[in-house]
Amino acid sequence: MPRCKFSETQFESYHAREFEKVYGGICPQEFPTRAIEGKCGFDMKHTGRFATFFFQYKVPEYLTQPSYKCKSLRGDCFHIKLSNTDGPRSIAQFQTLKMLSSKEPHVYYVAPMFGTNNDFSKKYKEILDHTAYFNLKDTGFPKNGESGFTESHILYYSEKSNYGWLYSDPSTVQTLRAPKFESDDSNESLGMYIIELNQFLRSILIETAFTSESEENETLSSATLLRELEKTINVSESNSIEQNIILTDILLKKYFNLNWFIKPII
Repeated sequence: MPRCKFSETQFESYHAREFEKVYGGICPQEFPTRAIEGKCGFDMKHTGRFATFFFQYKVPEYLTQPSYKCKSLRGDCFHIKLSNTDGPRSIAQFQTLKMLSSKEPHVYYVAPMFGTNNDFSKKYKEILDHTAYFNLKDTGFPKNGESGFTESHILYYSEKSNYGWLYSDPSTVQTLRAPKFESDDSNESLGMYIIELNQFLRSILIETAFTSESEENETLSSATLLRELEKTINVSESNSIEQNIILTDILLKKYFNLNWFIKPII
């Protein structure tokens, strides 16, 4: 099976950059050196406001012919080997990543849904939309000694499907795609943060109503501003998190001409 024409480092670099641009972070991303990568298990750690992600990047091979191991695989899909047989470093990294996933909810194998340099040049600006994420919590790797355990786990996936196929069991695993990640914080905590931010923005607008200018450079009176806020913004603890996020977005973009400095992960 032919390998991707670009390197894992190339894919990792563009993906990590775009992930930080879209989701933001509260500290720089961490990239362990090759010497210690096997000890920590991941290639990149991204710490956001609401979740921390651990990514192990993989570059696949193409499956262009039907698989003799699984007759339902008719080709036109990708293949990555999740092995613990390629030397001490690979064994340590594989086992460490599995242990990390037992403690952290966002530990993923990350792989591209394209394989040629031509596809890379077309899709690198929207690389998150063409990336597959496999949460180790969902892969269900058999433990040593269990029925179905093998030292090599082969994962097949396709851009046309929302599921991959893990050969070691065999079993199906869900293919996740950005930006549908779940927060490891409680909904209550996230909701209160959004509500407080809404209230803070409203207070600034009301205090500066007499001097604020609209997009048409017309001075807004406090009465006009309050009426407009009542129409579009209704900050309440009973509102859903999604509603409050939309309201905050309206305030930031319409009145402050700002985008989210940290995009919420929901």
